Amino acid sequence: MSVEHWIVGPEHDDSLFVRLGHALRSLGYKLGPEWSGVGGSQEISNWEVSSENGTLVVESETFIGLSVLGAAKLVQQLRLQFEAA
Repeated sequence: MSVEHWIVGPEHDDSLFVRLGHALRSLGYKLGPEWSGVGGSQEISNWEVSSENGTLVVESETFIGLSVLGAAKLVQQLRLQFEAA
């Protein structure tokens, strides 16, 4: 299985979170386990989202951005949905 790590954009851009949330929901993803933490000047939040097709990990990390990690096919499908929104 090929894995893809997509950097959606800056972690401080609230509009990206909204658009990504809409794209995930439209593809049937549901929120699963989540956690967050702070280390020095960096903050990280991690969400696992699942659908009947599989699971993706969405992260927001200072200096890295908002990102999605998972099977390449699922990430590419999400990117298409995100860009269409």
